[in-house]
Amino acid sequence: MTKFEPDDGLQNDHNPLEFPIRSIDNYLKHTHSAVDKLFAARYSYDELLLFPERRGFAAWGSDEEKIEKEYQKWAEQNKSQIEERLRRDKEFADEVFAIRTLCSAILQFGYMAIKQFSDNKSVPASFTEVIKPDSIPAKFCVGRLIDDIPLGLIVYAGRNQSHHYDDREHREPTKTVFFRLANWYSPRFGKHFQ
Repeated sequence: MTKFEPDDGLQNDHNPLEFPIRSIDNYLKHTHSAVDKLFAARYSYDELLLFPERRGFAAWGSDEEKIEKEYQKWAEQNKSQIEERLRRDKEFADEVFAIRTLCSAILQFGYMAIKQFSDNKSVPASFTEVIKPDSIPAKFCVGRLIDDIPLGLIVYAGRNQSHHYDDREHREPTKTVFFRLANWYSPRFGKHFQ
């Protein structure tokens, strides 16, 4: 069994079945490199979408025959780029499950940090119907608000959804969090709805 220095925040001679890190600062210190690598891996897939740039065809007028000829000429001139773009789009689509797996792992790091180190018991009024103050989900009612939902609850719901994606139905508060994210009026985007 590995022995750790007392000042590194880890328990010496710890039971391997117990969570060995005793502070959020040390949790972040000891997981930072793994999380950075997961984010780098996740973002590497975006390169498939960047190049080649997407070409678009635009034409005006009502002469459909002329527009069709212009389109055929444009399509021929851009054939190799269009084919490469379609190939890369398909390659990206084929990697969606891998991307989801990386995102799930990132959420798990956040989930464990909050679960182990949050002592929060207060629940926003908008969630009191689905979260009890002394429950595990109450620990996640922390962080900045994203459209009136604490970021910790979004981590909780995202992690549960990713780890239980094959469940027929999700439990609360996961259901409510996703419902609100999908259906609530967003103050951040309010200017688009005036």
